[in-house]
Amino acid sequence: MLIAAIVVALLPWAIRNTVSLGKTIWTRDNFGLEFWLSNGPGRTYDLPHNIGFGEHSVAEHPFFSPEEARRVADAGEVQYNQDRLSETLDWVRESPGEFAMLTVRRFAAWWFPPGGWLVAVAKAGLTVLACAGLVLMFRVQPLVAWLVVLTWITFPNVYYVIQWSSRYRVPMDWQLLVCAAMALTALWLRTVGRKASTAATVA
Repeated sequence: MLIAAIVVALLPWAIRNTVSLGKTIWTRDNFGLEFWLSNGPGRTYDLPHNIGFGEHSVAEHPFFSPEEARRVADAGEVQYNQDRLSETLDWVRESPGEFAMLTVRRFAAWWFPPGGWLVAVAKAGLTVLACAGLVLMFRVQPLVAWLVVLTWITFPNVYYVIQWSSRYRVPMDWQLLVCAAMALTALWLRTVGRKASTAATVA
């Protein structure tokens, strides 16, 4: 039923893309462009330094670059993305070490987001607490814990190979907060229980 509902919801978009673009695309798909913007000579792991609206940008997004916009118009959206994907895959094969380093930095930024020291410490603390809470969740709600693990394993995958942005993790942050709350609750209950036990011993 879930698969059928997804197909029905996406079908009009797929039909529109087949008619307008000449290819059946079920969801928004500009991976070739994003992959190219994120990986290549001079690229960094984060979006502001890569995309073409910053003073020090190293790649030109069609939204900001008239030249790139003309390339999209001439080739068509599908072919443009395929060309950019092919170009970037060639670079990855030629520079596997640089690609691996960018991927590692994006992985680290996803789970321990950079920023000012206060923000970075708070977000790193959230990740650590969430991992501890997930372990506790396996003891009380194993099915829910497995569903959370499934999300953590699958949802971020594409963001390890494209440029990092803090907004990309927002759809998953609620799970981190729930798991972190479990860890804090367990810590609180243990502390309260220990105090009650000490008070009873004294009494």
